[in-house]
Amino acid sequence: MKRLFLTLSLSFLLIQISKAQITLPPSGSNQKSSVTQQIGSLVKVTIKYSSPDVTGPNGQSRKGNIWGQLVPYGLAPNNFGSANEIPWRAGANENTVIKFSHDVLINGKAIAAGAYSIHMIPTETGPWTIIFNKDTESWGSYFYTQENDALRIEVTSENIEYQEWLNYEFTDRQNDKATCALQWEHKSIPFTIEVANYNDLYVANIEDELKSSKGFVWTNWNAAANYALSNNTHLEKGLE
Repeated sequence: MKRLFLTLSLSFLLIQISKAQITLPPSGSNQKSSVTQQIGSLVKVTIKYSSPDVTGPNGQSRKGNIWGQLVPYGLAPNNFGSANEIPWRAGANENTVIKFSHDVLINGKAIAAGAYSIHMIPTETGPWTIIFNKDTESWGSYFYTQENDALRIEVTSENIEYQEWLNYEFTDRQNDKATCALQWEHKSIPFTIEVANYNDLYVANIEDELKSSKGFVWTNWNAAANYALSNNTHLEKGLE
């Protein structure tokens, strides 16, 4: 009992010490990054990730050694956590996390609003697998479990001009969809995020807004009716 108490006390002390540490530059030069993109006016997508560069922490060049070496092809053996084999964490350090404000379609497949970790299974030839997993708190992929997958898609990687830093970029942006791509060295791994039931979402939001002070402005009612007409949607509601 005393040993258990001492163990718990020591664990609590270590936690408190870790919280009290001063802020220093990131180790390994992996910069924390984030990108947020609106799809239309209502839907927001945010990705938080750590961004390594091709040049190693000690200044050594890793050109030509990223894909298939630093980032293994296929599932990698795991010598730390609970999983036997793991996908790539699609970044560095903590989980790469993507958050959707609304339900969306990823390459045509539905995923609910919320936050997900992103993992990838790279291949030398053939399609890559992108995994959206419900576990957003674990460190990297070391404790990855397939049972927590919310969605898996297959995509085709593309060759691009050299890029030193790993970035997530929205390469195409439209009112109802956007293309997001992980880009690093000479590779780009794109996937499409589409707003499901686009017009239904906006009409429902318009109805809610017209119940507020915005409903006392006649031009807002006119704009709502014009939206229904110009988009050939919810015409009875627009006429009303």
